[in-house]
Amino acid sequence: MKIESVRELNKLKAAGEKLLFPGSIRIQVGASRCGLARGAREVIAAFEKELKAQELEGSVIKVGCIGMCYAEPLVEIIMPGMPKLTYGGITADMVPALVKSLAKGKAQKKNLLYRTGEEMLMVNGKAFTMICITVYITLL
Repeated sequence: MKIESVRELNKLKAAGEKLLFPGSIRIQVGASRCGLARGAREVIAAFEKELKAQELEGSVIKVGCIGMCYAEPLVEIIMPGMPKLTYGGITADMVPALVKSLAKGKAQKKNLLYRTGEEMLMVNGKAFTMICITVYITLL
């Protein structure tokens, strides 16, 4: 595919962002070997059950390695208009409280490893996107 204009590039960008940020809650659970060994299957099932129980629109996606094997199962939560939240050491029994906090639009601080947001930076009249990461030190 050859991109011949900025307009075409922006169209592709919008399509990609729609896939990544579908307009509802997206929960990504690290389910590679280390995640599965530490209970990722149970965490996925608990998120699916809890989203239905609390009548929230969203999807639970099984993804590969997120990194930080020591903190598995890792869960990334992407919500419209909010920074991406990354949690570690999540177990199935923690899921109801976590989903309840999402329903309120708040980040639960327990087991929160870090959040990633996006800010616009203006330099000489030009906008640049900056990725901002806030790291939380937690004991798992």
